[in-house]
Amino acid sequence: MKVEFLVLPNGKSPVEVFLDSLDDKTLAKVYRYLEVLENTGSLPFPHARKMKGCDGLWELRVTSPKGGVRIFYVYAEKNKTVLISGFIKKSQKTPQKEINRALELLKTAGVKL
Repeated sequence: MKVEFLVLPNGKSPVEVFLDSLDDKTLAKVYRYLEVLENTGSLPFPHARKMKGCDGLWELRVTSPKGGVRIFYVYAEKNKTVLISGFIKKSQKTPQKEINRALELLKTAGVKL
């Protein structure tokens, strides 16, 4: 399965911007999980979780000293996973504004699920 970064019409990738903000150790963990996702097509819980009430939206879950690193992604078209956006989770519940942002970015980029 191919893993790709979402690219907006302006040429920017929200998830790439987020990944650039992470420390090297956390970034290495993220890339290890992404490699597993690419090679197997899925990640088991607790490394990934389907978002309830958000058709097709998943989150990659990585622990870091700053908090829970979350990267939203979707399975799009055939054999393609699209990484949408990321954030540091500081509370128990995933903020609705982050979910809404990810869904809006998908719309903006015209990604078909």
